[in-house]
Amino acid sequence: MMDWIEWIGLSECSAEVLRRAKSVVGVGEKIVAVQSEYSIFTLDLETLGFVKAARELGVSVVPSSPLGRGMISGRYVSLQDSEAIFAIYGYRYRSRADFGADDLRIWMPRFKEENFPKNLKITDKIIEIAKKYGATSSQVALAWILGENPDCESDCLSSLANLA
Repeated sequence: MMDWIEWIGLSECSAEVLRRAKSVVGVGEKIVAVQSEYSIFTLDLETLGFVKAARELGVSVVPSSPLGRGMISGRYVSLQDSEAIFAIYGYRYRSRADFGADDLRIWMPRFKEENFPKNLKITDKIIEIAKKYGATSSQVALAWILGENPDCESDCLSSLANLA
């Protein structure tokens, strides 16, 4: 069955669904990776036991949106850094009003009006840590994921050397 398919990857599934899928004869042994949102802002993979289950089953976790859907990219900055970021990127995000009307993020809880400033504070802390180590906020966020789960798979996470 399915001899022409060498590998299978899943997306955004639960630990239970992964276990069930891995148990299907002729298919389960071909499941090698699951892609799911995983970042400093989205820890569901850890708290719901998904990372542990994937490890037990020999399935790689491929983080999607490891920069928190851009929140940790360096473009969401404190007011004092706002002008410097604008000079580099040509734009900066300080509130939901900075997004376009068709931007998917305005519908996500982390980007809601009441949450955005709270998450900016976290982003500002990450930027502080990055400055302390001569790194970017993106490098710190990716290094954190690797530090927590060294078996995560991604081109950008394949080694600490890629974070330099």
